[in-house]
Amino acid sequence: MSLWRKVACCLGVISMCYGAMVCIGTTFSLGNALSFFVGAVFFCYGLWYPAVCAHCQEGWKKRFHRLFQVALVIFLSSLCFCTGLLLVTGKEQPPQGADVVLVLGAGLNKDQVSLSLAYRLDAAFDYYLQNPGCKILVSGGQGPNEWVTEGSAMKQYLLEKGVPKSDLWVEEQSSRTMENFLFSKPIIEAAFPEREAKVVYVTNGFHVFRAGCIASQTGYEAHGLGAKTVSYLAPAQYLREYFSLFNFFTFDQLFYSSS
Repeated sequence: MSLWRKVACCLGVISMCYGAMVCIGTTFSLGNALSFFVGAVFFCYGLWYPAVCAHCQEGWKKRFHRLFQVALVIFLSSLCFCTGLLLVTGKEQPPQGADVVLVLGAGLNKDQVSLSLAYRLDAAFDYYLQNPGCKILVSGGQGPNEWVTEGSAMKQYLLEKGVPKSDLWVEEQSSRTMENFLFSKPIIEAAFPEREAKVVYVTNGFHVFRAGCIASQTGYEAHGLGAKTVSYLAPAQYLREYFSLFNFFTFDQLFYSSS
């Protein structure tokens, strides 16, 4: 077995095992299963490459092998570049003095906030304590297998931490990041009719860059605050964000420009 096939098989097995662990330990979704699917592609290449090539002419056999090598190098190098970019932007600190801290939803376990979402809420709470007078706006609707809206669960979490109800605003209709910003905008504009509010949005570190791009696209001049990322989920989340960024800068832009 060639070195390339050995590398592909090893990457495939590791990625599939990790993807299965993530889906079992959390919930099954396309994003959580991406590691498994990517690993399956590599593993199938390493295992079945000779069988495929047996039905190909020599010229096509070499082209197929070269194509896989180039694709693997492009994928791994772009993934490393993207991950580095996300790590850097996720650690940037927003300016003090925001009027509104907008917390983006991140899923529930029945009616309880997930660990990722708890990290976002804790980061927002810390910023709130350092900036008296600011409001916290929690944003998130109700997804599959969630007993309540993310917004209501987030509100309850912050109330239990001691945030007064008067300092908490709730948006409960959004189902994705762009909707978090779009549906929260009227709430913010109604509270600050005479000037543009200073907004800090809170999400996990890996998501800060793309969320910032979406914020700008939806008319915000906002700064991101990166919360912690769940350690054992980090590889899956950075891989998912890599594909999400590709989708955002390609298909989403085509849809947005035509709408």
